[in-house]
Amino acid sequence: MLSESIDVCFQLMAAMSQKIHWLVNEVNRLSLHDAIFRLVTFLLEKKYYLYIEILDVEQLKNII
Repeated sequence: MLSESIDVCFQLMAAMSQKIHWLVNEVNRLSLHDAIFRLVTFLLEKKYYLYIEILDVEQLKNII
């Protein structure tokens, strides 16, 4: 399949690159900061995701 489609190869490489980039950032975030920073970051991320879930579609359109 990969040998037949260059586009699929590039899409796969892009997805793998994004995942590696995310993992490197996660390792840096977890290892370079103290526990308080990690806790605050975690709580802020949870608050953001909960806020996004509460918004309805019209509000999201206005934000974008």
